[in-house]
Amino acid sequence: MAKSTKGTKNKGCDDSSCLHVNAPKLDDRQAPLDVLEVDEDDETLSLEGRRIVGVERRDLEAPISTLIDCSFQRCDLANIGWKGSRLQRVAFVDCRLVGVDFTEEASLEDVTFTGCTLDMATFDTASLRRVVFTNCRLDGAAFGGTKLEGVAFPESDLARCDLSGARGEGGPGAIDLRDALLAGASFDARLLRVLTIHPEDAATIVAALGVTVAGGRARTSCKS
Repeated sequence: MAKSTKGTKNKGCDDSSCLHVNAPKLDDRQAPLDVLEVDEDDETLSLEGRRIVGVERRDLEAPISTLIDCSFQRCDLANIGWKGSRLQRVAFVDCRLVGVDFTEEASLEDVTFTGCTLDMATFDTASLRRVVFTNCRLDGAAFGGTKLEGVAFPESDLARCDLSGARGEGGPGAIDLRDALLAGASFDARLLRVLTIHPEDAATIVAALGVTVAGGRARTSCKS
């Protein structure tokens, strides 16, 4: 795994490209949760220091939820609605998150997705700070109006992923696309100054912006 995807902070690291994603601080005294239930009074979900394993809860609406220091493992949370929610130091491992909704200015900070399926996930208007998608599939995921600061996608498939309108906060390197599969992804020209890519991916990024990439020399005449 590249240095930019470390899961824990190393104070001795002086690599400016390292994201230093802080890992969850789990309370191992509590047994893992095998069910998710929202508060009946205000329909919110608040968890701290918990490990959630093998939960299958689809189409759950849990707006304005707060998840701090949590780990989700092998969960099926398809179409869950986390609109306007706050996630801090949360890890998702081998989870199905198809259609998950992080709209309405949801906040994700120090969040990792590893081996997850996030097809058609929506992050429109959300804020992502130090968020890493490792070996994930984000086919058709939408990032319109999303604030991205220190976000990386190593070994993830961004096919048909829409990054048009996304905003790279914090300047150059805010969005790291090294080792990501970019075929069919959409980009906004304004993102160019904040992207980090491998040199061989330059043609793919330029083509995604509508520029024709061709070899050879320009022909000034059909006889040339």
